[in-house]
Amino acid sequence: VPAGAVVATVRRAGGDLVEDARIFDEYRSDALGAGVRSLAVAVRFREKSGSEYPCARISETRTPGFRITRDPLMTTLPLLPRHARVVIVGGGVIGTSTAYHLASMGWQDIVLLERHQLTAGTTWHAAGLMVTYGSTSETSTEIRKYTRDLYGRLEAETGQATGFMPIGFIEVASDKDRLEEFRRVAAFNRYCGIDVQEISPRQVQELFPLAKVDDIEAGFYVKDDGRANPVDVTRALARGARQQGATILEGVPVTG
Repeated sequence: VPAGAVVATVRRAGGDLVEDARIFDEYRSDALGAGVRSLAVAVRFREKSGSEYPCARISETRTPGFRITRDPLMTTLPLLPRHARVVIVGGGVIGTSTAYHLASMGWQDIVLLERHQLTAGTTWHAAGLMVTYGSTSETSTEIRKYTRDLYGRLEAETGQATGFMPIGFIEVASDKDRLEEFRRVAAFNRYCGIDVQEISPRQVQELFPLAKVDDIEAGFYVKDDGRANPVDVTRALARGARQQGATILEGVPVTG
């Protein structure tokens, strides 16, 4: 039986009482019988004025039909707003940053949807480097400078730490061609206001004693660059977005 037919059946059975029904999850479970399908259908009733969906597990039986049981792991789902000016799909650092900055610009009716939990995609295992050096684009360089400043002040604004630590950054040149390239980049970055210093191999080792420096030409050092915790940054941006009126919903997949 197609999943859509199950939802249609639920809607017909509920009649005027059912305002909305949708598939939340679907899998096949041998525990219910070989290849038996299990669906989670969220139902919103018209007379319910709260902010949650009651949720039930609907399992396909071996004989035609379905059985309905309460799903203890999925008792409620968030109620989706009826209107949004913008819908952001994905609750990683990019999605939450988009929500935060739109809210900071005064936008209303911002909704962010995350199918699992915030940072559950690629954000949680990102390296977290916060580097201003290295671009020959003025736009990119200004964004990097702004981001470093933002990560340094978000905790005071939101109460959520970002884990930003300005421990310094070194880029090393291992041959003459790379040295020439990095010198051009450094000159442009200085023009953009970044304090980048060319340092000797000996100075590289002084700053980072574990480094093997007998095969490098020079290093390029920015003392105010560093690293941040990607998960903490995302949560700080999400909290800042919420504080300014954005709606962030977890456990809501987007299909179609």
